[in-house]
Amino acid sequence: MGAMVSLSLSRYYYYDLLVGLDVLTALGYSKDKRLGYAVSLLKEKMRKDGRWNLDANRPEESAALTAWRNKHPLTNDMTPFVLEKVGESSKMITLTALMVLNRMGEICDL
Repeated sequence: MGAMVSLSLSRYYYYDLLVGLDVLTALGYSKDKRLGYAVSLLKEKMRKDGRWNLDANRPEESAALTAWRNKHPLTNDMTPFVLEKVGESSKMITLTALMVLNRMGEICDL
């Protein structure tokens, strides 16, 4: 699947399926039938335990940072700050997905 249907962090750099649904439902468009396909994709990504995995951490390392690391090999121990591991259950993704589904009336009592 492409980047638009992946569930990723950080929301500030990349727009994906969950960010779009979160913004549109927060703005009151939860009853818009055009969201149906996106919601079905979100539901497909839900694990059997009711959680969602983190598909990617964003942003990836830029070409400029890679070049800097190559010039300064002794500092290659620096790693980007990440909250959760890709491919594992994500608290942030799960919380946002549940809020979206709650706004759409798909689940109750959050």
